[in-house]
Amino acid sequence: MEIINNILQAREEKSNLIKQYINDYQIITLKANIVGENKNIREAYILLSYFDKFISSYCIKKIVKESYDGPYILYLCDKSKPLKQEMVLIEEKEELGRFVDIDVYYNNTISLNRNNLRKCYLCEKEAFVCGRERNHTIDELNKYLKNNVLSFLKNTIHQLCDEAIMAELNLHPKFGLVTPLTNGSHKDMDYSLMIKAKEAIIPYFIQMFEETYNSNKNIKEIFENVRNIGIEAEKAMFSQTNGINAYKGLIFALGLVVTSIAIKLSNIKSNKTIFDYIKLMTQGITQELENGNDTYGKYAFQKYKFRGARYEAEQGFPSVLEVINKYSLEDDQSKLKALCYLIINIEDTVLLKRCKTIEKYNEVIKKFKNLIFNTEEINALNDYCISNNLSFGGAADLLIVSAFIKSIKKIFNFSI
Repeated sequence: MEIINNILQAREEKSNLIKQYINDYQIITLKANIVGENKNIREAYILLSYFDKFISSYCIKKIVKESYDGPYILYLCDKSKPLKQEMVLIEEKEELGRFVDIDVYYNNTISLNRNNLRKCYLCEKEAFVCGRERNHTIDELNKYLKNNVLSFLKNTIHQLCDEAIMAELNLHPKFGLVTPLTNGSHKDMDYSLMIKAKEAIIPYFIQMFEETYNSNKNIKEIFENVRNIGIEAEKAMFSQTNGINAYKGLIFALGLVVTSIAIKLSNIKSNKTIFDYIKLMTQGITQELENGNDTYGKYAFQKYKFRGARYEAEQGFPSVLEVINKYSLEDDQSKLKALCYLIINIEDTVLLKRCKTIEKYNEVIKKFKNLIFNTEEINALNDYCISNNLSFGGAADLLIVSAFIKSIKKIFNFSI
């Protein structure tokens, strides 16, 4: 009874808050449709984070509130044009629209009505009728909502992984990297092989996401789990490429990012960013380079103190964060500038291996630092890279990661 009273009191407080502003603004409210007594489940916050992107552009100011009736957002908007129809369209066209209530208050404190009453999640009856008749249990309704949210998240991650990989792959020219028009410096790779590798590894990113999203493990256990999934992803890739390493570095880097997003969505109220979670997962990972000689990365570290991808991850991908803040990545020129930034600023073991010496590596980096960004100079440097058998796999991987995170930021309104 106490919980019910708390929920009713929260609704009254929300109504009073609307009354404070109704004379000066048109008001939109956004709230998740969570049944039962616990309305503060993580899916409620995920739904608000997603739909907030659609509504924020209409408002002058927004107020975010926590309550026993669940979290909600109050949007204070201009009164010149009623916005109910636009909000109904958002509810109807978006896959998750049935799981939120977007109400509009215009010149009074009564929410404007929809033309059509909403249907129940699980049957064709009108929702209020189904609720009155108690045709479904609270567990059935919430399970359906949670499964739909998870399905949406998985599909979104799949799509954005694919788009980010293709954004990098289709970029041309690209300093010895594979493009649709050239194999670059790679005698054993071409565009079609990269596509096969992409198709092989993306399902494993989805597995990393889902297992982390549903996990009760601590962050180190999560990291070990996704590393094991990464090993399976490598096997799948090699199976499709006849043993050629197309995206091994990307499996590591993008796998960490996908995993950190799953952690963030599971703890969406946390102040930690996805980069914070990457740091926590990979703490101490650079020390692995000190022992053994089974990889080129270990050789490079022991000979040149070259820390490579592990160090970049352990620091929380600072170069990626810089790219996200500095470049739009919406056109080829921006992507190419971002790639050059990464080439200059990360320790790329792929390039070091091609250069064979640290002196040659530094010489190549200097050429990029001095690059004048016009077509003639870019083509000349591209030809130089191909003729010298150079490639920048580490930088390419982080360009993909940057494009992926940029896309996530456009979809969800939470602290990246």
